[in-house]
Amino acid sequence: MANDPATSSTLPDNRKVERAPNPARPVFYVNNTVIENSQVDVQLYFSFVHEVTPGKFASVEQGLVIMAPEHALQLIKALQKNLDAYEAAHGKIREIKQPEPPTEKKFLG
Repeated sequence: MANDPATSSTLPDNRKVERAPNPARPVFYVNNTVIENSQVDVQLYFSFVHEVTPGKFASVEQGLVIMAPEHALQLIKALQKNLDAYEAAHGKIREIKQPEPPTEKKFLG
């Protein structure tokens, strides 16, 4: 298990870090992420966007993760490796089409 990538990670100097899952940790579903940054950190705002009434959407923030830019770079690399493996096993992931702003309604007068 120590070499299982799902239960450990490797530090830059090749030391293994064992995962110790916390059963009390919060778990939430998100379908939107806003990313901001400053000179010293990267902020990831995770939210759940849903339709409140037809055509009106709300975004409920579920969590905020703040990390050093160096950690964010490692996260990008790990996500890309994971997504490449996912696509190799399950096929290409579909691209999400960005919503188009509503067209202005013109009234006959």
